[in-house]
Amino acid sequence: MKHLGLPLEVISKEKLSTNLTANRHPIHRWFNFIAGFSPEFVSNCIQEANLKSNEIIIDPFAGLSTTLVQANREGIQSIGFEVHPFFYDISLAKLFPPKGEQQINNIESICQSVRPYFGELTEIWSKDALAFLNKLVPEKELRFLASALLLENEVNITERHIYRLVLSRVLELASGSQTDGIYKAPTTRKKSVCYNESITKICAEIRGDVAIIGDRYLSKSSLHLMTSEYMLPVDKESCSLCITSPPYLNNFDFAEMTRMELYFWRYASSWREITEKVRRKFIVNTTTVPTDLKRNQNKFVESLSPTFLAYLQPVVSELNQQKRVRPGKKDYDLLVYPYFAQIQSVFREIRRVLKIGSSFHLVVADAALYGVHIQTEKLLAELMQENGFQIVGIENLRTRGERWILKKRDGAKTSLGEFHIHAVRTDREQTSLLGSYIMQENLDLELEESTDEESVEQKLKTDTLYGLAKEAMEHYVRVYIELSRQSHALANIKPEHVQSLEQKIIVLTGINSSLDAASATVEQVVQEWQRVLAIPFDVEAALTKGVYEQMRERVRDLLSELEQETQGFTVFEASYIKASPYMLPLLQRLAKISSKSALKKRIGSVSDNAISEKASQKLADILNQQVSLQPVNCSELIQSIEPTLEGIVRDLVGRILLESVVASALDDAKLSYKRESEYSHIEGVLYNIRADFVIPDDKYPKAFIEVRKSSPRHASLYAKDKMFSAINWKGKHKEMLAVLVIDGPWTSETLKVMAKVFDYVVPLARVADIAQAISAYIQGDKSKLKWLIDFAVKPAVVANTETTSPDEAD
Repeated sequence: MKHLGLPLEVISKEKLSTNLTANRHPIHRWFNFIAGFSPEFVSNCIQEANLKSNEIIIDPFAGLSTTLVQANREGIQSIGFEVHPFFYDISLAKLFPPKGEQQINNIESICQSVRPYFGELTEIWSKDALAFLNKLVPEKELRFLASALLLENEVNITERHIYRLVLSRVLELASGSQTDGIYKAPTTRKKSVCYNESITKICAEIRGDVAIIGDRYLSKSSLHLMTSEYMLPVDKESCSLCITSPPYLNNFDFAEMTRMELYFWRYASSWREITEKVRRKFIVNTTTVPTDLKRNQNKFVESLSPTFLAYLQPVVSELNQQKRVRPGKKDYDLLVYPYFAQIQSVFREIRRVLKIGSSFHLVVADAALYGVHIQTEKLLAELMQENGFQIVGIENLRTRGERWILKKRDGAKTSLGEFHIHAVRTDREQTSLLGSYIMQENLDLELEESTDEESVEQKLKTDTLYGLAKEAMEHYVRVYIELSRQSHALANIKPEHVQSLEQKIIVLTGINSSLDAASATVEQVVQEWQRVLAIPFDVEAALTKGVYEQMRERVRDLLSELEQETQGFTVFEASYIKASPYMLPLLQRLAKISSKSALKKRIGSVSDNAISEKASQKLADILNQQVSLQPVNCSELIQSIEPTLEGIVRDLVGRILLESVVASALDDAKLSYKRESEYSHIEGVLYNIRADFVIPDDKYPKAFIEVRKSSPRHASLYAKDKMFSAINWKGKHKEMLAVLVIDGPWTSETLKVMAKVFDYVVPLARVADIAQAISAYIQGDKSKLKWLIDFAVKPAVVANTETTSPDEAD
């Protein structure tokens, strides 16, 4: 293993779990954050594992990528997952730094050429965003930054991430407000550093680090902007080490901590948008998460074992009692089940991707919410043990002081700390730590021992084939959109565009290449693309190949689990079927039931999310009779489920692929919008409606978009339905633009009908144009409105029908 850069110093144990040493190290110091462990901690874990250069480290909570950057420094491959869009963008700048002095010189030259923006700042930021930024940044510096922001699209595509990092550092230095504990406090004051001085200082630091690392720092990392609850891009048992630190259960809001950056870079334009676009994707650990995530407690409770629930229930009960007597009435009690259920999903994925015997290092802190001490480190160790890890040890790295505990917060009676949990991935799932390491450490929760019956339910899983495919499709769409942006709509593929396996799969499949993406080098992919430039790029095939591969791997995993749980497909128990509804597609085919309608007739209404006890018993009886007549052929079973996989993917192409292209166009046009899942309805005259997109929101809609991929017959039926719907929506919102984005075979006659219903009917390829039209309409261009329906209800006139002439009658 070749170590790149300067050797790391030996630091005290107390600093291992902090970011206090990051400013000593090249690249790490380019952008720092209050949460996170030290580069030295990562280095210690790597050295202990004695990894080879072809082995892989994984960090499911990458943050600002300390693990991945340090892995690059030490010549080790790494994979990270991060849901915070700002952290993701900044991480890319650190993982793929400038290759030489010239790149940073270019960025400094662009930044120094900036002059203050003289227009209205409301042209750049929303009212809410600007009000917040004005509290933090002096207007003079904000106007410099505004001009620099507008120049970002003119920066070379390969330099944009480092450009964003530099400006984000300038933004922080320009802010005249201190960070009070963890959040920006607009009423406090610190020295604001002027724009030009900051640029010079930051670029000099980066230039110096680039000189230190030279051309020896070759990124061997891939970072995914997605949840680690489903790490679909990572193969089973492909990683040799996990180093991570999850969000702490401490009500610290990472979205609020980065509110200044989220507003400045226009990831969100309001507090509400921050909640919907950013917080919704986080592990639940703060009361500011979307309400539906906190309120849907049953979903999370059902995924945890009875043994583990017994640990949590006293904590939840005490928090609930405290909420009733505290003036703030904060929902701390509603955070516990979601937090541990989501962390469990990540643990299960870590177990899936780690090789047997691999180490898992996790840094976490305990918590004190309303004075209730939550021993998170011991609870997470218990959860690890339940999900296939053996605990090697739990070490208290440091006692936390004022850096984490604010005076205004309630503390615990005992001191709080940050802990290092070291575990090892085993070859079997274990059930409980009762009587083992944690109980020896005297977990101070009064619990009764669980019964054997309780442990049966602990393997309850809710991940369906459709859910996994949806997550995979969303991921590939994000990769494709970013790839398309970087390569100018795939017009100029370069080596830096095809570093990850997903990027290779997309490019090679899109051009119908026979090259194997897993083994092809970056150079081979680029050469293959250049060789067949004349071949049209098949977007749908490019995005679905990886999804199919991951679904087929999931089917094989499910089949192995089913074989084990049913004694080699010989004994099917109703209790197992009821607890494992995600197995329904396989069970249906084992039962030789050909369709959903036939299944409903045999056992009643069921789904892969829920099977009733009665239906479970009926299905168990059918299966036990079937397997007694004919042995199970696994190859035939896998082949028989292919139509189901194809149906799922076809559905997702319409739901996700097309809508994601539209969403990307709206984002590029800087339009605020809500997707169908993010609002309840749009009011109509006769009935309420829902659309795929409403702009800017459902309360004051200015436009809506429906996206349809359809067959000719379905398109015709859809057209007839919309003729009446138009009266309904236009009658209520006379000046609301109605837009239909289409893909697939629509007849010209159907489209003529649609053109009399919607203001705009456009193919998917022209969605960027319609986004600009909507933007112009919202800014006052009324010529964009094509159809107007007006209703008037007038008093009836009593008249003698015998004397009323036809002209007088309407």
